[in-house]
Amino acid sequence: MPRCLWDVRNLQPDPTHLSRQRSDMEAKHMLSGTLGRTLYVVHSEPAEGVDPAAGVAYLEEHLRRLTEWERNGVLFAAGPYKREGKPTPRALYILRAASLAEATRLAAEEPLHKHGVRVFTIDEWALNQGRINVSLDFSTQRGGLDGAPQYPAHLND
Repeated sequence: MPRCLWDVRNLQPDPTHLSRQRSDMEAKHMLSGTLGRTLYVVHSEPAEGVDPAAGVAYLEEHLRRLTEWERNGVLFAAGPYKREGKPTPRALYILRAASLAEATRLAAEEPLHKHGVRVFTIDEWALNQGRINVSLDFSTQRGGLDGAPQYPAHLND
């Protein structure tokens, strides 16, 4: 027999419905405080039939583009996927852009994609939860992410 809001035999509210309703309200409240920042995730992989070594010719241009995006605030994060500690042929870029169309244009202009060495797919992504810890020592102007600052050996004395 299907459950309904009211159990007509006893004219009592169905407690599971009220519990679900409270849970839904609590979840909505929790979500209302999340960051909700839209970013664009670019999944990049070698183009089929293209020798991966062909990318070496565009490596400097590729790295310059990523550095440019980083300095201009476009690049949120980037790097290769890893398996058992070793890089795989696939990579990921997370871009800040005004729209999916803009993110797609940026990804298409990335040198390895532009020259046909790699292909990409792109997804819109909502950054809701997480944490990043940043440390900065004013005395040495050194810092680090997610932990204590890492110093060159000569500064550890």
